[in-house]
Amino acid sequence: MALLRIRLTGSMEEADILVSALHGVDDVERVETVDDLMPHARDDSSSSNLSDDNQSIDIFCIEVATPTNAVAQRVQDIAELTARANGLVLEFVDRF
Repeated sequence: MALLRIRLTGSMEEADILVSALHGVDDVERVETVDDLMPHARDDSSSSNLSDDNQSIDIFCIEVATPTNAVAQRVQDIAELTARANGLVLEFVDRF
């Protein structure tokens, strides 16, 4: 079994777009948004509380379980295509 971990920066609607796209991939065993236990504070305090900081942007951790590495690669390809088509910001990580 292969496990992909995706960190998406954006709104809840954007996370739903990605999760829906991944549910449509054949042979995917599980797609789940999991809680991220690490708080994501800004490193640069000089820009704290600017208007750009007050948007509803969050970080979503999405875990995808697949039976094989080939299916995992297909999931990664679909995630990247979905991100590009919808202007999503995502990264594949080893752990959350």
